[in-house]
Amino acid sequence: MKLLSDCRRFNTLILALLVLPVLFGGCASTPYQRTGNKIYGGYTSLRLSHDTYNVAFQGNENSKSSQVHDFALLRSAELTLENGFKYFVVINDQSKSLRNYSPNRSSGTFRVTEKQVIPRDLSTPRATHTTVEATPGSVSLIKPAYILTIQMYGDRPSLRKPSRYIYEAAPLIIQLNAKHKVK
Repeated sequence: MKLLSDCRRFNTLILALLVLPVLFGGCASTPYQRTGNKIYGGYTSLRLSHDTYNVAFQGNENSKSSQVHDFALLRSAELTLENGFKYFVVINDQSKSLRNYSPNRSSGTFRVTEKQVIPRDLSTPRATHTTVEATPGSVSLIKPAYILTIQMYGDRPSLRKPSRYIYEAAPLIIQLNAKHKVK
């Protein structure tokens, strides 16, 4: 009898060890990664010319807007170095979000009520809105996103208007990797 009881406790412990990481793993913000999974988000980029890109980063509902913006900047810095440039300037910075409603566990059904979507190709950022009734027990989930249009330069640009959006790519990568513990 004692052996059977010990086996049940052992099985319960193993089950708990397998289930807990799955449950708590869903609470993490979006990791720095290429977009591939709509649930977790990530970055995409579109080359507009030899020195200009649109770069987007979409977070999940646990992502902070500041982290999502930093990850868009990080990808911009990486693209700058990959293309043989040293500096980049953010010439357009757009904040977007995906808002949907999911059911509170105590309520029954839910429907999507509002959606802003960043297309995968980034060529024409646009928003799609749908209005449907949400149940009283639903919970709003907001997934932050940023779209940056960047222009890259070999030397520090001397712009007509002074810009606080001029970045040196290599030091920015080191700074953001350390800040967000990106490997």
